[in-house]
Amino acid sequence: MRALAWEFRNNPSLASADRQFLLGSLLMIVPVLVQGATSVDGVFPGFGKGEVWYDWYNQSAIVSSSGQKITIDAFPGYILGLLAATSLEGTAKGNLYVDDGESIKPNATLFVEFSLTQSTLYASARGTYKDSNPLANVTIMGVPSMVSNVTLNGAALPSRWAYNGTTRVAVKSAGF
Repeated sequence: MRALAWEFRNNPSLASADRQFLLGSLLMIVPVLVQGATSVDGVFPGFGKGEVWYDWYNQSAIVSSSGQKITIDAFPGYILGLLAATSLEGTAKGNLYVDDGESIKPNATLFVEFSLTQSTLYASARGTYKDSNPLANVTIMGVPSMVSNVTLNGAALPSRWAYNGTTRVAVKSAGF
């Protein structure tokens, strides 16, 4: 957990943003601190510098200018570039850690790094943990147009993607 000013050091106005924080560098929490509130004010850093924040639940992009406080619905979770929440340049990166979820000292782990560049999703895995569950779905936010073909590490994936032109979200459901 960290203050916004620690992650966005070039924006001194964030030093006073003491009612929201980051979990890691990409998940921003804007907590509801007033009982019964249906909205909160939040600051979304990085606008104008290629950053796009997305609403956690409806995957819509947040429209703001750097340092501007905006009123948002009272759920406090927003994401930035997490796996497939694209920047203004259409790129994204993220990672995933997997283990058995039970052991204090797991025998096997898996660390997967993802990147999305030039409309291609790349994944690179390190570790020995084997998970028998297939990947259930992939959601890519910030997609400018209908998806016609998708590749993962250079291999074509079936094109059963749903696309919402209003929210600019592409979703691939079912196992891979």
